[in-house]
Amino acid sequence: HRDLHSFPTRRSSDLAIYIRGVGQLDFAEHQESPVALYIDGAYLSFQGAANLGLYDIDQLSILRGPQGTLFGRNANGGVVQITTAKPTDTYNGYLKETLGSYGQVTTEAAINGPVADNLDARFSFQYDRNSPWLHNTLRASLGADNTASARFQLLYKLSDSAQDLLQFFGSRSFPVAAGMYIPSPAAPNPANHDLAEDNSGALFVNFCASLGF
Repeated sequence: HRDLHSFPTRRSSDLAIYIRGVGQLDFAEHQESPVALYIDGAYLSFQGAANLGLYDIDQLSILRGPQGTLFGRNANGGVVQITTAKPTDTYNGYLKETLGSYGQVTTEAAINGPVADNLDARFSFQYDRNSPWLHNTLRASLGADNTASARFQLLYKLSDSAQDLLQFFGSRSFPVAAGMYIPSPAAPNPANHDLAEDNSGALFVNFCASLGF
């Protein structure tokens, strides 16, 4: 069983993974989830990094916890293992386009093949963009996404039983209004029965001044 939830940040850094109700609500980069995340055998403490592996996938495994015997700490809830597609000595590739509501356009592609004797390479990328889906009457509408990810791999075959794989990967989220809410100053308005109102800051400044700040 897997639950994926979104929280008020950009999509590439807001992924929270839950297995049987166990997970981590705090998506800050210094917080480690009780559900361990592995991409190609490497542990990533920041669960938002799952998006680095969620394209050009060879296998995705969800292991319910606890998994401390095989995977050590931070695996009480379980383990998510993402195995990406590896370079091969055959020329091939693909291009996949996904269209959805709210102007969603997701482009995923990969190209693969040998570049020299015993050396294969693979390049893959994903670009995801959609318009806001949450209408906000106060400021910019929310829920948009604009994220690009890429991965480059080199596989050197030392022998029939030994290989050396080198990976370069990264992801960037371009600034968008993507959250569920945006904090803003609010203060009592004497002209409206002293009810608190969201405002541009003038009420807040006057309220602080009335308190001697």
